[in-house]
Amino acid sequence: MAQFDVRRNPSPRTRASTPYVLVVQCDLLADLDPIAVVPLRRADCFLKTISRFNPHFKVEGVDVVMTPNAIAGVARKDLGEVVANLSEHRHDIIGAMDILLTGI
Repeated sequence: MAQFDVRRNPSPRTRASTPYVLVVQCDLLADLDPIAVVPLRRADCFLKTISRFNPHFKVEGVDVVMTPNAIAGVARKDLGEVVANLSEHRHDIIGAMDILLTGI
């Protein structure tokens, strides 16, 4: 389990609009369960986003938007397979989480 891994959304109910979740939990706490994840929703689900709060990414050819305000804990056993890692976007991801937690 690595920070910034992108995993398939384990929920059949929300998978159409939210195909992936992003692991935001730091590697130091990787053994804890549940795992903190943030949904990556399809970009076409949004009329408007806040650029620093909702960074956009492309995963498996799908345009997705990070939604930090929907952070959740998901049991390790329920997480889908790893399909990507967004470590190269660390600055944007942590910046969005900072806005959620501190407003800055």
